[in-house]
Amino acid sequence: MIWTAERIRKNYGFDVVGVVKQGAKSIIILCLETSPEKDLDEFIGGNAEYKTWCFSGFKKFFSPKVDEFLEEFEKADPHTVPIASYDDFIKLKKLSVKAGIGIQGRNTLVIDHEFQGRLRFCAVETFLDIEPTGDGIYHHANNRHCDECRFCEIACPVEAVKDYKLIDEEECLAHRQLTNRTPNLTRCNLCWEACTKDRDWAEQKASEKEKIMKEMLP
Repeated sequence: MIWTAERIRKNYGFDVVGVVKQGAKSIIILCLETSPEKDLDEFIGGNAEYKTWCFSGFKKFFSPKVDEFLEEFEKADPHTVPIASYDDFIKLKKLSVKAGIGIQGRNTLVIDHEFQGRLRFCAVETFLDIEPTGDGIYHHANNRHCDECRFCEIACPVEAVKDYKLIDEEECLAHRQLTNRTPNLTRCNLCWEACTKDRDWAEQKASEKEKIMKEMLP
């Protein structure tokens, strides 16, 4: 049986699948689109059950598909390892770019021509030789989708995003919320939402900086 990215996508219901080589290993990037009906960014925490934040959207929608895939795939490679992320040098978004899934946007998200910035990622590591889907190069600037657009930079209420970089991770509201124990927070996704909006929307959000910060980080 020959495993390919396209076969995995079709057989297990992922929206996109990419493969990138890391030495002798193949990293299979599994992608699903987040949406209001299938909110992969949903998270809970700060209560007795979850001492730290839990991405409940991933558990509900992503995990069952990954488990189904692994049940079959591990028959071919029992040493397959599910991975959520690497260290600061290699992360899933960078691997996804290398796999040709998309190009990094100014908001640091992977921008795909069909799903824009709505793809979310999980991955597995295997020693099986699977054909790569991209050129293995990390493209992170001069993205054709972002050439004349800075809506994400304008919309960020704390000015944490600039020139394809998260300037200070500790300033990013979405990151800071992961350590905030206040229940029922709405996670900040303004830089992602800005990808589908316009300049008026982005400028309005930027003008509401104090209101947004108060709402996001009570």
